[in-house]
Amino acid sequence: SKLRISALNASEMFDVYHARRILELQAAHILCEFITDDEIALMQKYAEGFQRGIEMREYFPTFEADKNFHRVIIDCCRNDFIKTMHQSIAGIIDRYQSYGTVILTSKAEDHYPYFTSAINQHFMLVNAFKTRIPDHVAYILGRHLDDATKICSYPGTELKL
Repeated sequence: SKLRISALNASEMFDVYHARRILELQAAHILCEFITDDEIALMQKYAEGFQRGIEMREYFPTFEADKNFHRVIIDCCRNDFIKTMHQSIAGIIDRYQSYGTVILTSKAEDHYPYFTSAINQHFMLVNAFKTRIPDHVAYILGRHLDDATKICSYPGTELKL
């Protein structure tokens, strides 16, 4: 028996990022009510790891930091239904998020337009969560997820590894 991995698909990517956006924005709204200083500190740690990973052009540390940063939003939102729905698409999210990470870590020195914004948006989200204002967090997170989709569809990149 052979293992077959389907090709990356732009249509699927847009669909999964749309579903991710719905779930993660709602989780962030809820999280604003309950977020602790320890959870904010954890997000800060992952934002710093994401920055280091990109700057060092290291795929695995960048991917893990980004994945864990966004998992804090889901895992700490205190809504088991959102967690369950997210878990049902987490593998597909990881697949496209890993592709975006390959692009970020391989184009870091090529004046790639989303390089700096990807880093800055993680820190902006940490600061937004400190305000505990749901609409502020949702605006930045929405922009961040929109840009994540653009990373994968940037001209000159192809949906394949």
